[in-house]
Amino acid sequence: MKKSKIYTFISDTYRNNRGGWSRFLTISCKTCRTFLFHYQKDGSGPLKRCYIDRILNRKPKFQRNGFVFCPHCKVCLGFNEPYSKENNRPAIRWAVEAINHKILPISETTV
Repeated sequence: MKKSKIYTFISDTYRNNRGGWSRFLTISCKTCRTFLFHYQKDGSGPLKRCYIDRILNRKPKFQRNGFVFCPHCKVCLGFNEPYSKENNRPAIRWAVEAINHKILPISETTV
């Protein structure tokens, strides 16, 4: 039987500014499909960046001038780009078509 992790939503001003609703995503490398981490996405819209404070496990390590690479296939996935509109909130800006994301089913989490 697969052991699931228990996650709870982080609720703060950032979540409230985006409409007050969230979902958990599973983020993986598009090239080799290696699981990277789970992420709490607040609000609607495309996933352009991931805020470091919303990453739930396995924080990515920045290498080589702030770039993020897949730990398995070593493809460049994105780079460190603090979000200036939110007081330089630490974030990873994803390269186009570098990652896959799927909504984590509610059966695999506890809200």
